[in-house]
Amino acid sequence: MTTVAQRNAVVAAVTLSVVSVSGFLLLPVLLSCVQTELQLGSQYSGLFGSLVMGGFGVAALISQRWVRRAAWRTVGVLLMCVQAISWCVLLIALDIGSLAAAAVAVSVGALAGGSGYSLALMVLAESARPARAFSYSVIFQVAFQMVGLSLLSDSIAVYGAQGLLLPLIVCSVFVSTLTRLLPQRAKQVPGVEPIGEPAAKRCKHWLALAGCGFFYLNIGAYWSYIKIYGLQAGIDSEQLANLLALGVSGGLFGALAATQFERSIQPVTAVMVAAAGSIVAALILLVPATPILLLASLTLYKFCWSFSLPFQYSLVATLDKQGSSVAVAPAFHGAGGALGPIAVVALLGVSGWLAVPLVVILAVGLSSGLFWLAVRRFSAG
Repeated sequence: MTTVAQRNAVVAAVTLSVVSVSGFLLLPVLLSCVQTELQLGSQYSGLFGSLVMGGFGVAALISQRWVRRAAWRTVGVLLMCVQAISWCVLLIALDIGSLAAAAVAVSVGALAGGSGYSLALMVLAESARPARAFSYSVIFQVAFQMVGLSLLSDSIAVYGAQGLLLPLIVCSVFVSTLTRLLPQRAKQVPGVEPIGEPAAKRCKHWLALAGCGFFYLNIGAYWSYIKIYGLQAGIDSEQLANLLALGVSGGLFGALAATQFERSIQPVTAVMVAAAGSIVAALILLVPATPILLLASLTLYKFCWSFSLPFQYSLVATLDKQGSSVAVAPAFHGAGGALGPIAVVALLGVSGWLAVPLVVILAVGLSSGLFWLAVRRFSAG
């Protein structure tokens, strides 16, 4: 490809990587909207977060079968059209009050979006400067969150579900027109990983992938319930929407910090630092909620989230010599994220809203422990 074609492909892939996971990026307002329209309790509305994350995880696993063989432009168009249709069906389901139809629409949309995200990751990985391309993806995802959480919350207050879903439909249709800028196919099929090393060492990248899964379990718990948590604390919807938009800005600084420290800090150290920050953010939720404290928790949490993610991918790639496991990481993220809301639901009846920080702390602790074990125990020698 020419330089212009390569640049256009990165632009299209970055845009695809943002819009394909728009449901996850805007999960707090999406779940709040579903809860209001269908008059669900907090426990059941949180389970829609599991459908979103579970769909992404299944899509990532399935994508390993087709992503290097398919015609990327054609598949990209189809996936974004399916996502747009799923948003349309969800809008109708909320209008008629059908819980089953809403669940199906969310699940299908998550499968299409997760597949689109895997496709975007593949394109970015084959770009001339993949690290920079992935950084662009994270930065624009955070920017999308900031704008979406700020503007769409007001739009929902005026227009209801249409204020959220119609813009998402437009975004999906728009990205479907950009897929013509993608490369037609993958450059090459990856080789088979050698199996001559000891079993303990061969499993090290799986430990890191499990660490990715537990990290996203904490995200699924925190991100699915943080708006509902704020509402239960007595913060009004308009103020909470502004807090979410401001707090998400911490992710922008986290992604930028990751690019600055990429060569000066060990990936496992960066993951540990982000884990410690995530735990502090969760501990803030144990204090009686105020707008300032909630904003502090959100900002720190988003910073650590965006700072950690590039280093997680780096660790998985380093521990797996062939690098093929990086493509599986979104599946572990999706599975972990799906279990997060379920873990909170299981504890809500026993511990109340203490369940959210408790799940976050336990999941982050397990995640960082698995990363440390993979690097320190099985990578020596």
